[in-house]
Amino acid sequence: MQEVNRSLKIVFCKNCDEPEYWGCMFWRNGKQYCRKCIYKIWDEENPNANYDHIVFPDL
Repeated sequence: MQEVNRSLKIVFCKNCDEPEYWGCMFWRNGKQYCRKCIYKIWDEENPNANYDHIVFPDL
């Protein structure tokens, strides 16, 4: 049996219930967030920042 790369495993964000790759989850303040949620948090904290929202492939 071939071992599957753990970062390719699909999990659900506990914040928004959207699917996300395990390897793309972010830890912040003791919680895990998907890319969508973490970008939203970053944008709210610093609206003038220019984050590259195309960092990881979409599901």
